[in-house]
Amino acid sequence: MRLSFFLALNFVLISTAVLQAKSKLNEEPSEEIKWLRRAEEQTNLRTLEAKPFHLLVKFHAYPGMEFLPKEKQQIMTGDGTYEETWMGLHRWRREINFGAYHAVETDSGRARKMQASSDYEPVRVLMLLDSLLFPVDKNMTWPNPDAPHINWKTKRNSVPSSDKTRMIDFVQIYHSLASEECGYISSYLFLPDGTLVQRNDFGLAYGWQDQVRFGEKIAARHISIQAGGRDLVQADVTIEPAGDTSDELFDQPVAPAEPGMTLRPIHWGDARNPEIDHQGVVYGSRLSYLSVSEVYTRKGEIRELEMVDSSDLKSTKLEFNEGIRHARILRPPMIDNSPCEIFMKDAFVYQSCQH
Repeated sequence: MRLSFFLALNFVLISTAVLQAKSKLNEEPSEEIKWLRRAEEQTNLRTLEAKPFHLLVKFHAYPGMEFLPKEKQQIMTGDGTYEETWMGLHRWRREINFGAYHAVETDSGRARKMQASSDYEPVRVLMLLDSLLFPVDKNMTWPNPDAPHINWKTKRNSVPSSDKTRMIDFVQIYHSLASEECGYISSYLFLPDGTLVQRNDFGLAYGWQDQVRFGEKIAARHISIQAGGRDLVQADVTIEPAGDTSDELFDQPVAPAEPGMTLRPIHWGDARNPEIDHQGVVYGSRLSYLSVSEVYTRKGEIRELEMVDSSDLKSTKLEFNEGIRHARILRPPMIDNSPCEIFMKDAFVYQSCQH
């Protein structure tokens, strides 16, 4: 995870420095959680007072390190587009075209509807939507009061500019899921003015570059998603004010969608997590830590299982290819009593890395 952080760090900071020079935001927050809450407010384009917009995203999805047997491997790659017209909290349209996958979700104010060519969203689509809809994980900014408090920490540093003429400062808000010696850190990276430029989440590094003001919000014109320094998604974003739109754009001739049928990532805090029989799952013993991503479908199946990061990528891939056994799902994830798809990121820390 440290690898993906430092590979992208210099590019992300330098490509966002122009916004820092032009913006005049509030004074620096006094607490770590306030950095996250301010960033959530700045990057959330879909709030009651937000400016209506039309968003067009052209993206390329790259392959990953899959652990499912070859006949079950499903990670889609290649070029795709995401288009969104947002007029208000209950008047919007989202559409994805990605290879053989096509989906449209609308909210007319009377009903939310969805049509899709598949019963699940491809994992690269979920990653992209996560970067667009939830730059800051709401489970981090407003944690469940029943869950343990996250012990956030602050780290300050700087990197030289590309022309070596100055230093660019940054602030890292992070928490350790294991000892820091293991290198396993979940973190958010900010410019000193509070602009969010990178999130490291269970080994996935989301980067927002070439950011611009849109109304009172901030929007990135380029998004990168990496794992262990490997590209998973690269996307170019165009945002402009929404023009005149007809009511038909926000409606479809189908029945209202079930709660679990939606074109957005459902996070672990939103749903009852899937019930899994882990018997027969074998992990190697030589590794310090490992993180994986999994997609559980509305039918209770694992459709994607991918290695995201490890302390030893080469040994991890070898051991998993030799030793992993597919976990059996007992029940699918649920939201409002409706089966849903959930994108999970898990971490496994071995004894050699625990203290």
